[in-house]
Amino acid sequence: MSSAEPTTDRSELAQAQATWDAIDIDRVRDVAWTAIPYFMERNLARLGGPDPHTRVRTLLAERVPAERHHALVGGVLLCGDMRGEAPLFRSADDLSFDHVDGFDLSPTSLERVDASGIPFEGHVADCNTLELEEDRYDLLIGHHGIHHVMELGHLFAQAHKGLRSTGLLAMDEWIGPPFLQLPRRNAFFTRLLLFALYPKPRSRTNHMGQRKGVWLAPPPEAFDPSEACNSDALLPEYHRHFEPVAEVRYGGLTYPVFEGIAHTIDMGRWTNKLRVRIVYLAERVLTAVGLVKPLFVSSIGRPRRDAATPGEGAAS
Repeated sequence: MSSAEPTTDRSELAQAQATWDAIDIDRVRDVAWTAIPYFMERNLARLGGPDPHTRVRTLLAERVPAERHHALVGGVLLCGDMRGEAPLFRSADDLSFDHVDGFDLSPTSLERVDASGIPFEGHVADCNTLELEEDRYDLLIGHHGIHHVMELGHLFAQAHKGLRSTGLLAMDEWIGPPFLQLPRRNAFFTRLLLFALYPKPRSRTNHMGQRKGVWLAPPPEAFDPSEACNSDALLPEYHRHFEPVAEVRYGGLTYPVFEGIAHTIDMGRWTNKLRVRIVYLAERVLTAVGLVKPLFVSSIGRPRRDAATPGEGAAS
């Protein structure tokens, strides 16, 4: 049983929608740990490509029949403003999309979508109960949105149903504890690194004025009810329906150390470059020996032939 029970309480979904209608997503991106390019560059290299778009498109071109390369259909689950996903769907010599569906609970997020160069159609939809047309899609994307879904088994079953047999699901998602909490060992090593590398409190004070090390993460009640609400079940349900073609798990230390202070890190200074590399190396080593748990996954998966049929995918 997952430590966070899935729910379809409509009042909770309304609260989640209100949060994403009002959030300043650009500010969130500015202070996020991923604003330090070094981490994503290393993780993408481990995934097998210079950037996520090239890797996905290359794998898709290998699977989809040549006659469909310029008549593809795409879909984005919990698409938000499509900032991270949109470049993947823009036409190029290798592949082009005839249609791209975007699904999101927040109408305001859909209004923010910059769909220039994309045949995009937005749909206000609850991905807990989403029903996809069978064999419609060549590519489905989940970019830091799937961990907001309470009924993960249903969503992955629908993604499996909606994809053609030659299609792919690509996702970047939180797989740590529910409500963005940190495992105890991750928190222990995070504090060691913060106090050792940034002994002056001012240098580890985040964008909200909190001193990292003493403080690491907000309590569960600080988040909207959908935030990583059932994240313990995300990878098991995904692997139940999809077979990874490429997969990397990461972020066990780099996320908690640099989230909220990334915008203060001047990578033009050699001291900061050294600190960033120390944290990244510590994460790789401690994760490899099992002392730190990865908190994120980047995965590109193909539909499993032996997957559960839609309606049989509820988390248990």
